Amino acid sequence: MQYFVSAENSSYFYWQLELLIESFLAQGLEKDLVIGLAGNESQKIRGFSSNLVKYGKKFIHTNEGREQGYLPLNRVVAIRYALAKGILKFPFTLIHADMLLRSPIALGESDNDFGVILNNYEEAGEEEKLIKEEIDSSLKSLAEERGVKEEDLPVLPFFSAPVVFNSPFEYISETFFSKVQINMIDIFSRRGASFPCERAAWELTLAESFQHCSIKGKFMAAPLMFEDENINFIHYKNGIPPVFHKKFYKYDEGVYFANQGPYETMLEHNPTANTNYLHQLIRSYNRKNNR
Repeated sequence: MQYFVSAENSSYFYWQLELLIESFLAQGLEKDLVIGLAGNESQKIRGFSSNLVKYGKKFIHTNEGREQGYLPLNRVVAIRYALAKGILKFPFTLIHADMLLRSPIALGESDNDFGVILNNYEEAGEEEKLIKEEIDSSLKSLAEERGVKEEDLPVLPFFSAPVVFNSPFEYISETFFSKVQINMIDIFSRRGASFPCERAAWELTLAESFQHCSIKGKFMAAPLMFEDENINFIHYKNGIPPVFHKKFYKYDEGVYFANQGPYETMLEHNPTANTNYLHQLIRSYNRKNNR
């Protein structure tokens, strides 16, 4: 199983990728991690970079998201590039830079019948209501076109990383990702960057795929503040409220909207078993880098 992460070639993502790679090193799986960096060949990796320079399969691709004004577009662009170049192969799991590997994803026999497996943790919020409003009309048209009742369309788990692309079905390997990109560009052109265009595009494309492949949900990831250790990934997108959030550390060249670096702040707070695991990874990284 390969694991794929997409990020901009910038300092904001480097410190996140360093910890992500450290979590793969802890499991001896660093060779299974594929990293797509959106930027250009002349950009140098700087700042937090010791793991990024040494480990993982890396490639740099055109920053199409920045060119088109919507950075999340880079994720599907990078997937299509990596698949076309043979860098990425099925099955693979899509993850985010702000995640930590806790244990590898093991697919059981029953999982092999599913083309896509979504993380079954997220609950409906305001973002999901907006997405439902956006794609409902498309789903009505889809039901009419396919000759099925609207109520017979599948109720899918929300699009939430990690996402396993298993590809026992030809549609996933050949058509799915290009349709995600087309849908994302279309939604962005109509709704703008303030709308959750990326998530809406993935969810619409999954709904459109229901006659081509089977899709299921599986509990694979949870936040730092979640106590259960029996998960595959920790996702710290919401940080440790109210003391830590990744967006405090967005600026390039090591300039932070905080009085110290991200690792130092995270080490000051340890409320759960998952933050304890995070601390182990940071200390391991610091020891190796004399920090």
